[in-house]
Amino acid sequence: MNRACARRLLAVPVLLWAALAVTPAVADSSASVTIESGDGTHVATVVAAVLGGGDGSGRGGGHHGCHHDPDHGRDRHGGHHCPPPPPPPCPPKPPKPTPTPTPTPTPSPTPTPTPPPKPTPPPSPTPPPPPPPPKPAPKPVPKPVPPPPAPPEPAPAPPPVRKAPAPAPAPPTPAPAPTPPAPVVTPPLKPVARPSYHAPSRKPAEHHVSPVTFTLMTAAPAVLAIVALRPR
Repeated sequence: MNRACARRLLAVPVLLWAALAVTPAVADSSASVTIESGDGTHVATVVAAVLGGGDGSGRGGGHHGCHHDPDHGRDRHGGHHCPPPPPPPCPPKPPKPTPTPTPTPTPSPTPTPTPPPKPTPPPSPTPPPPPPPPKPAPKPVPKPVPPPPAPPEPAPAPPPVRKAPAPAPAPPTPAPAPTPPAPVVTPPLKPVARPSYHAPSRKPAEHHVSPVTFTLMTAAPAVLAIVALRPR
């Protein structure tokens, strides 16, 4: 973007200077143009001075008003030529972009040294097994004691004396059965005459002739007769 602005700023004074050199000046005049970029970083001022009666030069500065025409027909330049104006100052170089600081790598934490494993102590020697205890002396076998004599069997107990059961009481005399009442004879019911049921028969469909149809059917023969018998 800065390069494009610089190119545009350089092209504007060149075009303006060329336009002033080609255009004839009528009187002594001076032109001043101030060019400012959009961002306010560079300002270029161009001053063009034209002196004399229209004898400006396109290559450099114009003539200071010393144009004499003694012969009234010859075009002579009697004035001195002034040096060309200094070129416009060069636009300042765009500032270099600030380099992005490289992030310093964070030092990784130093690993804690692992202590060496302790040596395993050698296993202690196994003591020899103790000697077996001496066997105990055999105990003397006791002699069997003879069983005591069995006691005499007791005498059997006398059987218990049972009392004779009392005689059962005589059954009560049954009461005489009541005589059943005489049956009531009901006369037979007389049959009642009832009408026999007949399913309702289907009524025949009734065809009704509308008055309009009846009128047309009645008047049609008369109309046909009139049409047929009319004179031709």
